Amino acid sequence: MQIDLIIRKESDPNPFTITCDVAERLVFGRSIGSPVNFAGVDISREHFALVSRNGQICVQDLSSNGTFVNGKPVAQRKLQKLSEGDVISVPGYEIELGSRLPLASAREPPHFPVPAPVEKVVIRWRESLTFWEMIVIAAAIASFVLIIYYFTR
Repeated sequence: MQIDLIIRKESDPNPFTITCDVAERLVFGRSIGSPVNFAGVDISREHFALVSRNGQICVQDLSSNGTFVNGKPVAQRKLQKLSEGDVISVPGYEIELGSRLPLASAREPPHFPVPAPVEKVVIRWRESLTFWEMIVIAAAIASFVLIIYYFTR
């Protein structure tokens, strides 16, 4: 099932819309696999999921900081049905469930998304890491360089 999501960032007055295909489950958060890369220390890598069940779209909270629908908290790990116009809130963002679109018919040519430029992917990857994860990665790289230096001198 295809749906439109209207995304509003707290610090940006201009919302943007994306169309997502929710075949079974679509996970949103800081992860680079998320259809929208949410940034912020209160956003989990896997913050919430949209799930398609029997033609109905549901939201599932996967975070420790909470997900809200129309201002009311979603029970963690439980599915909550959504209707057109419902607003999902996570720290710093509001996501409005737009119109439901029928799946593309067999006569229409397939739509292939254009991959993001490499620079955008690198930025999204970097933004998905916490400060401490970057420190651990830097320490691992430094250790590797020292090992190579030790064995080659």
